[in-house]
Amino acid sequence: MTTRPAQHYIISPPKNYTTSIIGLAILDKLQKEHGYNIWPKFVITKFEESDDDEGGLHKLTVLNDAVLPDSVIRTEVPELYTPSNNFCGDDMSSDYLFDSVNKDNHFVMLGYNETDDLDDQIHSILTFSIKKKDGLYFIYIDAICVNNVVGYRGAGYLIKTLINVGVSIDEISYIKLYSMLAEETLAFYKKLGFIKTGIKDFYMGQKLDIKNLRLKNQETEITPLATTLSGGKKKNRTLKKRKGKILKTFKKRKCKILRK
Repeated sequence: MTTRPAQHYIISPPKNYTTSIIGLAILDKLQKEHGYNIWPKFVITKFEESDDDEGGLHKLTVLNDAVLPDSVIRTEVPELYTPSNNFCGDDMSSDYLFDSVNKDNHFVMLGYNETDDLDDQIHSILTFSIKKKDGLYFIYIDAICVNNVVGYRGAGYLIKTLINVGVSIDEISYIKLYSMLAEETLAFYKKLGFIKTGIKDFYMGQKLDIKNLRLKNQETEITPLATTLSGGKKKNRTLKKRKGKILKTFKKRKCKILRK
């Protein structure tokens, strides 16, 4: 039985992230609540040329002038590589992906394997930026894909994590992206709650209403109206009930059921 190598996830902020309160909040939540390491801004460049269409490597390099918040625990950044061609398979040009990683205003979420195999290190990448339109802040996902060579389907983990972070930050109203028109891709985003907004340049616009999702999550969390007595000590009890919205209140062995 083959043992999967250890997985690591990082977030790399853009150069101007310190001017964005929302950007700092995203970094903080990814680090403290989801175990991401924060790395300085990096670029991915061609490392090794090859005549073979599948040959050559790209190397991740941390920029010398990159900075991090003082609160971040600085860790040694390992040398990471990824296949230079066909990283995303037929879903996306590798050149587009790596150009997106290298843009100064993009955050980069990245997953990699702890392995000595250079072709089997970086397995998933997601790039995004924070934008504002009509007075509303939103997350724009520019690129997302997985290493086609490795075959590890980690992009779903990256975007689900980003959605969870977005829901937890009140200033973020929605998430927007453009997806491939493949049925499997459209079904994936539909399952996540995205709504199609129309085709542009052969890609489907997708939008996830974070504010609405935040309200739905709040409705499922029911605050207890009473406490239970156990061993002479009062203990708070939080009950969550999705169906019927039934709130059960226990107090001194008496049970009341309130229906909204």
